[in-house]
Amino acid sequence: MRPGDPNWFIALTVEPGEWYTPLLRTIPRHIRAFNGGDLHITVAFLRTCGEAKARVAWEAVAPFFTQPLEMTLGAVEPMGNRWRPSAIAICSATVDSSVGRFIDQTRDLATFKAGVEPELRAPRPHVTVIRPPKRGSLEEIREILDWASGTAPLDLPLRFSRLALYTRSVERGRQFQTVEEKFVETPGSA
Repeated sequence: MRPGDPNWFIALTVEPGEWYTPLLRTIPRHIRAFNGGDLHITVAFLRTCGEAKARVAWEAVAPFFTQPLEMTLGAVEPMGNRWRPSAIAICSATVDSSVGRFIDQTRDLATFKAGVEPELRAPRPHVTVIRPPKRGSLEEIREILDWASGTAPLDLPLRFSRLALYTRSVERGRQFQTVEEKFVETPGSA
């Protein structure tokens, strides 16, 4: 792939609901948080595999998504390097959830079908809310980390009924666009 090619990933769509706006109000004003429509839990990161391979991975994983999945959002935590994190995310409150099991069941298949290196780390379901600036000052990074450590755990149960294939968005104000999606019915909603 060429530099600048978009990343592809398969993810569970997170509905921002009534919890996201109050959380946004607590983020320092100059820090840009994710648009509510961009919230997701990554199932498989396919890197810059290209659309054709991403669709092959999607076709392999989508049949496994047969019922809504559940997870409780917990603490707001930095991801990656603790001094210069790549993301600030709301992590799963529990080690075991149907979301974590689904990721564990499908992630290797997706990366294999896309022809990319498998993820070696154990699944750690999370919803990214802030992507700190790569060239942010130490003061900005400290402020982001202070916000994360000072935010109480959400203890918010969520249900996921939509799986999607995403890539970079061309729409202003959004980071990701849905290319394919699958909805599953919540038991008793038919």
